[in-house]
Amino acid sequence: MARRNGSIIVLVLVIVAIVTSLVLSIGAILGARIKILNDLTLRGELFHEACSAAALAAWEIYSDTNGVDHVRESWFNGFTIENTDVMIEDAGALLKFPDVDKAVLANLIYSLSHETERMELKDALAEASILLEWWSTTQAAHTNRVLAAVEELKAAPVERPDVLVKILPYLRVHGDEKININSVDREVFAALAGSLGSDAKMAGELFRNLERARGKGEFFKSLDISEIKMLLGGSGVGQSGVLDSVIVEKLSTVFCVESGLFKITATARGGATSATIQCLYERETGRILNWLEF
Repeated sequence: MARRNGSIIVLVLVIVAIVTSLVLSIGAILGARIKILNDLTLRGELFHEACSAAALAAWEIYSDTNGVDHVRESWFNGFTIENTDVMIEDAGALLKFPDVDKAVLANLIYSLSHETERMELKDALAEASILLEWWSTTQAAHTNRVLAAVEELKAAPVERPDVLVKILPYLRVHGDEKININSVDREVFAALAGSLGSDAKMAGELFRNLERARGKGEFFKSLDISEIKMLLGGSGVGQSGVLDSVIVEKLSTVFCVESGLFKITATARGGATSATIQCLYERETGRILNWLEF
């Protein structure tokens, strides 16, 4: 009898253990699902907060009527609204694809390839040709479709996809071909100057002059040749003053002094969860383009 009672007790304990395990498992599953639902709900709320912050940034840009002075406006350095950080970049300082000249694109590819394995300039030209021809073929095959975002270029059959990824941050697919001289960076400036006949040393000297002017709070208000020579250094730069003047005059044809296109990135955070929105704001039309969620 005692043995039978012991067996019954053992059986009961086993059943209790199984039931307890099942209850705990079901509880864990339900808890995980509730957490997922809560995270999704929070992410949705953060998404809306990021969108609202991006729209507010677009309004700040629209409201700024100072034109070329936008590089000195507080909003251009970004801002924070409660738990949302907003960053604004001047997309007008980037090269327009596919309108960019092949030589300019090749110079950019050549310059950025040094971070991994340096390419020959002829190979960089070949890569630029592949990109432009691939897009031209794709565009024709899809009834003159347009690029929605530079990320689409990752599908191009280039020889060096590692370098392609590096040039994408310097490209845009919206706006006109002009580049804002007041916010252009070193890589884009060097690519432009190199395509116009400047060597790396001269391009570097010209850009350093531009940086010094910016450091003094001096920005271009026009593309008058005399103003360009004054801020870039003009004939006072390099070994050949005549060549420098020619390059400076050529540069005046590819630049503008005011941007109409801005990249807005808004990231809203709540605990360990975040939502990031990126879009382009076109000031002339007042449109917000290419909403992307990360």
